[in-house]
Amino acid sequence: MNRRLPVADGAAVRRRAVELVREHRGAIAAVTIIQLLAALASVGIPRVLGSMVDLVTGAVDANTAGRLQGLIVVVIALAVGNAALTGCGEYLARVLGERVFAELRERLVGSAMHLPLSVVESAGTGDLLGRTGRDLDSIRNVVQRGVSQILVIVLTLLTIVAAAVITSPQLSPALIIPLSTILPAASWYLRYAVPAYRAMNAMWAEVDGVVAETADQAVTVDAHGLGARRNRILDRAMIEVWSTEQYALWLRIVLITALGLGSFAPVIAVVAWGLGWPDTVPYPSGRSPRCRCTPFSCARPSRR
Repeated sequence: MNRRLPVADGAAVRRRAVELVREHRGAIAAVTIIQLLAALASVGIPRVLGSMVDLVTGAVDANTAGRLQGLIVVVIALAVGNAALTGCGEYLARVLGERVFAELRERLVGSAMHLPLSVVESAGTGDLLGRTGRDLDSIRNVVQRGVSQILVIVLTLLTIVAAAVITSPQLSPALIIPLSTILPAASWYLRYAVPAYRAMNAMWAEVDGVVAETADQAVTVDAHGLGARRNRILDRAMIEVWSTEQYALWLRIVLITALGLGSFAPVIAVVAWGLGWPDTVPYPSGRSPRCRCTPFSCARPSRR
């Protein structure tokens, strides 16, 4: 009977992650700075567009056209800068992912070569293939895409929160509303998703082992008429993988639904406030409430 290789606990994973960050702190810092600049550029575009709307709807004088052209140039520059910074950050993140992937694979192969032969044989072909193939591919995907996306999301959220607080401190507490649904959903998801993904990787390792062993010993399988038996083993393993994949997919659907509802909660709260009590909405100083999303705006002129 195969005995699987041990899986690192949470403390070991965090310790190794900190070591990786220290080893590649220069590349990670470069990616972080570039993504922060891209997030600032993306947040600045709506602010400049709002200034353009205020300029057009306000009092027109001889300098209005010149200021409007200047704002248009600023919007174009921010859009081009955002695209360039995002592409550069994505490129650096992919390079970092390939570098980390190569280092981890070399270390894994070196560690496997120093294991006792009895441990390697008892682990089975599938477990070794899963560790050197699927697990490392997942890590590479996390470094290439996950780290970049996490940085973009975190930095964008921070800039949006800061912009919202600066623009309207009275309405900014609405940004806290999503925490009521996102935090419980994330806690629930992590509690069930981590064991599910571990089980899924173990089952995929079993599938890889069955396929590799059958292909490697194809002559023996044909000579002893073991084809039907090997197919039944593979079918059973695939059924287990399919069931676990469906369970993990259901967990992701619940999480994404909660995140979607939470992301729209601030907008719904502010719009409901404007619908119910339009005269009490604290508009920022110097801003026109012409973009107020109320059914009364079509029948009633906006305040200045």
